[in-house]
Amino acid sequence: MKRPDLSKLKPKSKPKTAAKPRGAIKAPPFLDDLYRDMRDRRLLLPALALIVAIVAVPVALSASKEPAPAPVAFVPPEGAEAVTPAVLAEQPGGIRDYRERLDELKSKNPFESAASAAAATTSGDPADIIVTPTPDSAATGSTSGTTSPSTPAETPVPSDGSAPPDSSSGGGEPKTEIRVAVPRLDVAAGKQGDARAINDVKPGDLLPSKRNAPIAMFLGASSNLKFAHFAISDNVTEARGDGRCRPRPNDCEFLRLSEGEKRTFVYGEDGDRYTLKVTDIREELIRPRKASAE
Repeated sequence: MKRPDLSKLKPKSKPKTAAKPRGAIKAPPFLDDLYRDMRDRRLLLPALALIVAIVAVPVALSASKEPAPAPVAFVPPEGAEAVTPAVLAEQPGGIRDYRERLDELKSKNPFESAASAAAATTSGDPADIIVTPTPDSAATGSTSGTTSPSTPAETPVPSDGSAPPDSSSGGGEPKTEIRVAVPRLDVAAGKQGDARAINDVKPGDLLPSKRNAPIAMFLGASSNLKFAHFAISDNVTEARGDGRCRPRPNDCEFLRLSEGEKRTFVYGEDGDRYTLKVTDIREELIRPRKASAE
């Protein structure tokens, strides 16, 4: 096979580009890229229209500005003369004396005639004053006429020399004394087999003894006076019998007993037994000061 002659092959010549004129300004690369990108996306015409609108709209608005309308003259309504502000007229002789202005005001005073009439009626003797009947006096049957000035009535003094009763306090009636109802208790308390009666137990009292065996403290009674409430000492190790213990029957911190009920307690390290029995629950009326002291 015969080989071709490679020497006869000539290389293709490169196309000649148009020569750029000297002194031409070359656009920055990013503007060239922007132009090509907008051309490919077909956004050149919308961008050109937007630029024209930005320039033309302010010019068109400023050119079509209408002149401002002329101000409308104010026409006061009918009867507005009464509320127009007063204007001092210029006096040819200078400022007028203030006494003359006050005299004109006095002549327009609507109360002057009534005041003068009242002064004429009160200028005479007090015995000639005419009293107009009021609804209260008409109800009691009194009529109008001349009256004399009244004098205070003398208060009679008792013959024994004591102070007269105070009329302002209702004719000397006794004052009502306020009293407060407080619970009271009668119990039988003490060592088992040697209980003693303790009367008039007050709220806060320790039973059966404050010093030797403060087993229970009386707190108060129920509103219907059927139950008495006690707080039990922490030194009580056991409690048995009547009544109701809280929070549990075997752990008696608070005790409720009714009249006639009895409770037995084991107190202290020695294990002494004490009893508490309620014999009476009642109320007693005392003064407020005494109740607050309790």
